[in-house]
Amino acid sequence: MLSKELYAKLNEQLGREYIASNIYLNMSSWCYKNRLKGSGNFLLKHAMEEYGHMQKIFNFINETGGQAIIGELEATQTEYTSVEEVFKKALENEIFVSACISDLVTFAHTNKDYPTFSFLQWFINEQVEEEALFCDVCDKIEMLGGKLKEEKLFLFDREMQRFADLHQ
Repeated sequence: MLSKELYAKLNEQLGREYIASNIYLNMSSWCYKNRLKGSGNFLLKHAMEEYGHMQKIFNFINETGGQAIIGELEATQTEYTSVEEVFKKALENEIFVSACISDLVTFAHTNKDYPTFSFLQWFINEQVEEEALFCDVCDKIEMLGGKLKEEKLFLFDREMQRFADLHQ
């Protein structure tokens, strides 16, 4: 059994992962609305991945004798000015989640909770991949000249569909 404080922190992260899933669902829907099917598909798959992260934490809490609790959730953004804004915000979200996971790992280590520390190593590695992926997407936007219009937007969206297909 873990400490009450660690359960509270894990439940906070559980909520963050759920919010991250909702963020990507709303981003995906915005992309679909704006005829960016490739980007919408990519973000939808990412939303499902974030939901899977939430399930991992949910299971860990319950397997260790705690109770997984998803508390009150904040509403997430639904409107964006451009696909560039969508992916910039996605990268910012991944950086935030990485910092939260790092804080959780530090807390587990400091409190000599090695089972939780070990469990969280998967999330550390996953966040390295997530940040690298969204950095790559933002780099592609920059390589195309930043503010994507017409043909460049079409090429970018086609590339996002390729990313979606690769991450099945």
